[in-house]
Amino acid sequence: MSPSTGAILAYSYRYQNSLAPALLRPLISHCSVSVRIQSSACSSFRPSLTAKAPNQPMDQNASDSPAAVSSHLNGLLHVASLTNEELFPIVVATINKWIRSTKQAKKGDKKESSNWKDVALRVATDVAKGEEKCCCHECWIAKYQMYDSGENETDVRTALSFADALKTLNREECSKKRLQNALLEISSMQTSDYSALLSVPQVVGIIRTSASLTKNDETISMQIQAMSCLTKIMPQIETTAPCDIFLAIQQPILQKLSWDVFVKSGINCNTSELSKSEFKSLLYQEVDTASELKAHAGTKRKRGDESNTKSTGDTHSSCLITLRYLLQAAHLARKGVVRAKHGAIIYIPTEDGGTQIIGRGWNHDFLLNRSKHQKNKLNLHSEVHAVADSIRNFGEDECFENLFPKATIIIVELVSDYAYEASHPCPKCDPMLRAVGISRVVHTLANGQVAELDIGPGNLDLLKNENVSVALNAACNEQRVTCKRLQD
Repeated sequence: MSPSTGAILAYSYRYQNSLAPALLRPLISHCSVSVRIQSSACSSFRPSLTAKAPNQPMDQNASDSPAAVSSHLNGLLHVASLTNEELFPIVVATINKWIRSTKQAKKGDKKESSNWKDVALRVATDVAKGEEKCCCHECWIAKYQMYDSGENETDVRTALSFADALKTLNREECSKKRLQNALLEISSMQTSDYSALLSVPQVVGIIRTSASLTKNDETISMQIQAMSCLTKIMPQIETTAPCDIFLAIQQPILQKLSWDVFVKSGINCNTSELSKSEFKSLLYQEVDTASELKAHAGTKRKRGDESNTKSTGDTHSSCLITLRYLLQAAHLARKGVVRAKHGAIIYIPTEDGGTQIIGRGWNHDFLLNRSKHQKNKLNLHSEVHAVADSIRNFGEDECFENLFPKATIIIVELVSDYAYEASHPCPKCDPMLRAVGISRVVHTLANGQVAELDIGPGNLDLLKNENVSVALNAACNEQRVTCKRLQD
């Protein structure tokens, strides 16, 4: 799947094509869709859609305007959600972009060309420490100009490399200070409508930071404050749908939090639709990686080796099954080494009322010609990898004639190690899925949501599409199987 075109960080709204890495894209949400799981059959979601008004770019000139206040809050949330290692290159890249755009680094200006990075590292250090007025890119540039003009000559430092500058900082104290700044700003908000100013990815970012801190009374209190913000913008996790939290926050982050954080932040883990034990089973679900490694290596598996999950047939059990598969797809996505981390699972309903996984996949690179190092490299998307895995597991004819027509594919895209991004099938994967006959797609969205798609009936003629045939043929070659339908 191709990288999402989702929104970029607040600080780099103008520089979205060159600064922000993929892991940081959704910290500002330009639009969102509220989708709730309301399934009524073993393998189906029934989402209801409610559009929200998109966020608009901020006017940061009027310091007391609501837009400026919102921009300041976005900046605090942005820096609080990152580690020092992530923050440093972003600050330096932002300053470098500004220098180039204003043509300050002129030919022959040796002082500018040799010293700008040293000054930028000083700014990055101040930002990492959570110092006042260091939360957004305008602030960073203003501070850079101050240091570069020599207004603060008593604070001259020896030139440091990235690594040396990072070593001068206490990672725990820096993260805690930036988190405290963000939580203090949130607590001072003059509104009860948190969703008007905060997005799910922004809040999940500070939950990630709080989970990374050493556990003590102070940090647990900060975790509760951060999680309480999430319950205000996702009220369903406080009442009827606590499991929606797994659609907003990646499981490893949730596992780092103490149980008191869930209880004291108001998440109702024991509803009429969900027991406390079921919530905990999702929270601490373990994924068996043995079969995944075999799939990637091309080792043959028997039909009985695949995962089976029994459904009781009611709605909430169906939702739990889909959530379990979504968590497994997220685990697969973490195996990817390419920029866009996607995972996919294909499953079918079984005769006993349960479900069965038939294929797994994740984004990774594949060399079409291994004799040529790093040449003819193709990025195999998670969907095509999962389809080829299914063919290897059960055979081409069985898949095309019996399994794919009744199959569902779950697709997940990760944002770094903490949130999710929209993972709609890309223009290459959409026709590939229709070509093999998989019509039902469930995929993640950016704001703690999932969406269900019916992409239409199967169409074998689409196998003649070069975008489809090249990728599927490569994926089958990787799995050491032949798809004769590609040859017809």
